[in-house]
Amino acid sequence: MKNIQALGILRFSYAAKGGFQVNHDSVEERLEYLFAPVRIEERFMLFEHVTLPAIKAQTDPNFTLVIVTSQAIPEVYLERLLSLVDGIPQIAVVLKGPLKHRMAMRRVARPYKDEDADVIAHFRLDDDDAIAIDFIERTKAGFEKCQVAYETHGRCALDFNQGYELMIGDGRCTAQKMEMRTATAGLVAYIPQSEPQTIMNYPHHRLHEHMPVVTDVTPDMFVRSFNTFNDSPWSRGRTVPDKRILKKDIATLKKRFKISIPDILKIIQE
Repeated sequence: MKNIQALGILRFSYAAKGGFQVNHDSVEERLEYLFAPVRIEERFMLFEHVTLPAIKAQTDPNFTLVIVTSQAIPEVYLERLLSLVDGIPQIAVVLKGPLKHRMAMRRVARPYKDEDADVIAHFRLDDDDAIAIDFIERTKAGFEKCQVAYETHGRCALDFNQGYELMIGDGRCTAQKMEMRTATAGLVAYIPQSEPQTIMNYPHHRLHEHMPVVTDVTPDMFVRSFNTFNDSPWSRGRTVPDKRILKKDIATLKKRFKISIPDILKIIQE
């Protein structure tokens, strides 16, 4: 039986050279954008109320999530970030200077790879998305259905394609179920421990070009949020519908992700 380590990377306003769909002419311009007060306040709210709750509630606590942020992060924001993750033993915060994106992610992950692991179950998480509370447990168990492809091709991915979209903006918040192929928050790449690559080496929407992808249709495995400062061009400019979230969806988001919609509404409507 393979020894599997679950290792995730989360970029929190990290100013890499490349790796973003919002383009800037210089690192300085990118830093100014990343730490603009309006943007960073939204990121902290989403990180605290969407991303972190399920990280703290994982049914399998044996995993590592490396949060990488900019070396130039203002001290007040660094202290705030460290305060939010204080007491969560699975989280490590790393400060990095501006490097090429893939190189930076490899360097970030390297010290946290378990030498005794056979396989690293790499996952990635944006600072405004969420994984289900049993994501780590299912990630490790899911290797069995990928093992033949892994042994044949040397790596394999597991795609949890059922989740939620959460739209926040204009003092409104809506949510509905969604099916999405290789959504970043629902994706796992099983890679040999000896290999330097991480899941960040591969564009998530083209992962199938680099390794076999096995689909898992377990319901409610990820939340993808759409908000004012999404990196994806597809999500920018979308307006939040003026409609109430169904009670059953509020209950599911609380049960599966520990996300409190009433708390979010209270904050954005203040």
